[in-house]
Amino acid sequence: MVKVLASHRSFFVNDECIICARKISGKKSSNLRRHLERFHPIELAEFDKSTPPIRIKRPEEESVSDVKRNSKLSNELIEFFISTGISLDHLNNKHLRELLNAIPNFTIPSLEEVQIQMALKLLQPSNESFQESMDFQKSVQKQQHKPPHS
Repeated sequence: MVKVLASHRSFFVNDECIICARKISGKKSSNLRRHLERFHPIELAEFDKSTPPIRIKRPEEESVSDVKRNSKLSNELIEFFISTGISLDHLNNKHLRELLNAIPNFTIPSLEEVQIQMALKLLQPSNESFQESMDFQKSVQKQQHKPPHS
């Protein structure tokens, strides 16, 4: 979340100050605020006092952190089903869904998503074992093809 002061642009029309008619570059709101601070501090103070700051989301930052967090929580949910051995049918349980929905910004994965992720997780150790086996066989073959030392 970013704290943004209510727009100081309301003091300007076509980059012209409505108080003193001075032209200010309005490309950056900091220029506008600086003008108000230097030349109209009383009006600015009244404006700031009467207008509370607005909190806005930065979509690109929020979505990245939300995606990472959501992914971690989904992963924990999948690990829960794997470690307990309970049926995935429980994912449709009203009370479990209410509990999961209480987690801010968490999207409950679909049954199909959970099934796919579980299958990938459960297959991963066998893929690693297979790779270890292949590596071992390659090392044995290399040793068999080495010429004997004299």
